[in-house]
Amino acid sequence: VSFYLAATGYGGGARYVEADAVTDGGLITAGPTEPVALAREVFGLLGVYGPKKLDAWYRLFHDSDPSAYEVLEGKDEG
Repeated sequence: VSFYLAATGYGGGARYVEADAVTDGGLITAGPTEPVALAREVFGLLGVYGPKKLDAWYRLFHDSDPSAYEVLEGKDEG
């Protein structure tokens, strides 16, 4: 995709990151087809879940991984 940006004349293509969503400081960006990845980054920035539960939330809602539900229901804050 960075080559496409360069072809359009966009000057920031060298800083393009190939990821579903990216957080840099307080700025979060994601592609239009990645609302769950965007929400994951927002939740992470706000500290809604610890790292383990954040990963489980993402796996449940993005990947439909039913094993993640157990982690979300657990009392562990991780």
